[in-house]
Amino acid sequence: MTTAVLICPGRGTCNAPEPGTLARHSPDAARMARFGTLRAAAGRKP
Repeated sequence: MTTAVLICPGRGTCNAPEPGTLARHSPDAARMARFGTLRAAAGRKP
């Protein structure tokens, strides 16, 4: 069995300096970079 953690901040919870916080503090920076690549490939903003 695989477990996933999904983080869904609510409206108004992200201030200007906070975007990128997960990537900066993640123990697996390569995994976070892959998420950005997947979003870009789908035409989504990073």
